[in-house]
Amino acid sequence: MEALASATPLVTTPAGGITAVVEHGRTGLIVPERDVDALAESLAMLLADEPMRTRMGRLHGARCATTAPGRRTQSDWKAFTKAR
Repeated sequence: MEALASATPLVTTPAGGITAVVEHGRTGLIVPERDVDALAESLAMLLADEPMRTRMGRLHGARCATTAPGRRTQSDWKAFTKAR
């Protein structure tokens, strides 16, 4: 949820129901569990493509704002980053 709140695209595995939050190729990238090569490729792809990171981050943040827990997390995240 913190990545959602901070509008950060994710590279994650499908474990723990994350697919209910992350849309592969839209708000982040989902790689198979224990697939180090896929993880490295996905991270490299995001690092090399700033427009993709920006687009995914915006979509991720917008999606977060559509749920009550997401809005609460966004509020908490904003307060945390101001305090630092």
